[in-house]
Parts: sequence; C-alpha cells; structure tokens
Amino acid sequence: MHKRAPAIEAAVDVPLIHIVDTIATVAKRHGYSTLLMLGTKWTVLDDFYAGRLESQGIHTLVPDEKTCIQVDQIIFDELTHGVFTDKTRARYVEVMNDLEARSADADAPEFHN
Repeated sequence: MHKRAPAIEAAVDVPLIHIVDTIATVAKRHGYSTLLMLGTKWTVLDDFYAGRLESQGIHTLVPDEKTCIQVDQIIFDELTHGVFTDKTRARYVEVMNDLEARSADADAPEFHN
C-alpha cells in the first residue's frame, strides 16, 4: 500500500496517514536528520520510503544489496515465524553498527546491550 500512497492520496478527500510521515515527524522532533533503515529488500532498495523521507529533509542509510537480501531472508524465514535467535540479533547489531558508522544519527540503542 505504501508504494501506492501517492495515487491513493490523489484519489481521496481525506488525509492518508502514512507511516513514513510519522517517522519523519518524530525524527525531526528529536533533531535527527539521518536515519538507518532496515526492512524487507523491496522496502529498503526501492525508493518509496527513502524518497518520501528525503522529501521531508530526512536522509536514509541502507545496507548494501547483499546485506539487504540477508535481512530480507531473516525477516521472512525467522521473524515472521516468531524466531529471533542470538545469531540473528548479533547480525542485526552488526548491520546497525555499520550503518551508524556511516553517520546515522538515529538508531535502535536498545539492541546495543
């Protein structure tokens, strides 16, 4: 649906509540201008999230394509089945640390334990 958001917004007379707009609002409230983005490969590699954030002044950092595919596999093979192993957690932390080192100013600090 988020990929079709512009068409939906143009076709209806009520505001569309878009998760990316909410993320941008919260990021700005906290003074963040660069966010790291993890998700399915289509979400991360396509422009429908990052482009909408960029249009609101929020830059995004994403993993390289190989890492995006790995994260995608973890999401569908593990997380959607309620599995989040120590190995997976360690890999996510590694990916987030790599992105943070590339100048992200907002991440998920609760995973740094």
